[in-house]
Amino acid sequence: MKFDLKLAQYVDWEVTNVMPIKKSWGYRVILKYMDDSQRVQQKSGFTTEKEANEARNRTIGELYAGTYIVYANVKMREFLIFWLEEDIRNRVGSMETYDAYRNIIYRHIIPEWGGRKVCDIQCEDVYHLCEEKAKTSESITRLMKTVLNTAFGYAVDKKIISENPATSVKLPKGMKKNLYHTRNIDSQKTLTTEQILKLLEASRETPIHMQILLNVLMGLRRREINGVKYSDIDYVRRTLHVERQLGR
Repeated sequence: MKFDLKLAQYVDWEVTNVMPIKKSWGYRVILKYMDDSQRVQQKSGFTTEKEANEARNRTIGELYAGTYIVYANVKMREFLIFWLEEDIRNRVGSMETYDAYRNIIYRHIIPEWGGRKVCDIQCEDVYHLCEEKAKTSESITRLMKTVLNTAFGYAVDKKIISENPATSVKLPKGMKKNLYHTRNIDSQKTLTTEQILKLLEASRETPIHMQILLNVLMGLRRREINGVKYSDIDYVRRTLHVERQLGR
């Protein structure tokens, strides 16, 4: 789904008086733009004139405050896919980050909230989803919280929502915060020195021997290894400068 992101860049507005609309009450919001174009948004379905006037007053207040939502009917599925492909893919510069975000969105968020409107998601929804995911994986929960906070921040900027519901949400009780620049190593999944030597010897005549060397001896990730150039190696000081990553 493509969003007309210019829709939120209105320079003036007008709100009509309350009127009968299809056996109910409602009003219209007219958004005006620099090129003299206009976009009309209809607000209807109110059962009484008083109810419609109260909603109209709230809308005027939002327009004055700059918190008026111009994309009120956008669903989470369409928004998250758009944000992932149009913002994250072009901004993060790393396929590893993109793939991680994509996995969280398609496997953990869309199945739960895909059909809900973005503007309907509240702080308690974010907390309950994190609480549910924490029962099976703390790492997924942490990344999902990051994805939601970043995505909703983008939604605020584009006037899809007025406030970020993930900002004030804390991780569920019992989950420890990750210490800065620390890593927990599972010794059961770590190769011994003997196993590493066997791996290096077995790969010696294969096309991936150099990649394995850089991985087990230097700790580089696959995309960092793919990005290494001869000019990154200082043979005098015996150092390697990791300057870039090369994805797919």
